[in-house]
Amino acid sequence: KDTRNHTVYPNEGYHITFSNKLALPGLNKTFSFIKSTLDASWYTPLIGFDTLVLGLHAFGGFVQGIGLGESSYSKIPYKELFHIGGDRTLRGFEFSQAGPSWAYANPLGGKEAICMNAELIFPFMGNRNMRIHLFYDTGCAWNTPKTDIIQQNMSQIRNDNFHMRHTIGIGLNMLSPQPMKISFGYKLDRNTKINEAASRFHIGVNSAF
Repeated sequence: KDTRNHTVYPNEGYHITFSNKLALPGLNKTFSFIKSTLDASWYTPLIGFDTLVLGLHAFGGFVQGIGLGESSYSKIPYKELFHIGGDRTLRGFEFSQAGPSWAYANPLGGKEAICMNAELIFPFMGNRNMRIHLFYDTGCAWNTPKTDIIQQNMSQIRNDNFHMRHTIGIGLNMLSPQPMKISFGYKLDRNTKINEAASRFHIGVNSAF
């Protein structure tokens, strides 16, 4: 359901989506899983009708292999796993950085994920086509499938447990000459032991959560 009054710059209303996917055992010899996600956002004006807007967004989901446990007949496709980190989830992190990875470098994806975002949005110098957004993001993915990982290599998996990461930042939204959203995110809990970068710029499509 979507009651937002604008697809890019809403100042009131909410959006909620609940989705499920099911791949039944026996239909193929590779994949068998069930996946559920919930995505919701809410917008309200704080000052005037369009001077200062608060936007809140939350996402959560899980995917699980079904059938004979985590066997070769109950694998989960990589694209169906959750990847937290990037301009649409956790700004300040690279894609999938706030989730399971192979030796902190190669993202594995998680079977469970949660992400929450809060934004304060206001016009840039009176220009209604350009907006500034101040944000706080938190979230993570965890519990990667281990079907194809042999026991001796389990120690190479990183960030596989539930551990919420946190960022703050600022950005610029614009509608013309190109719909674009530029964000700068700063990690509040940077892991210096693995030389995590303190911040990251993101450039993406200008759209509301």
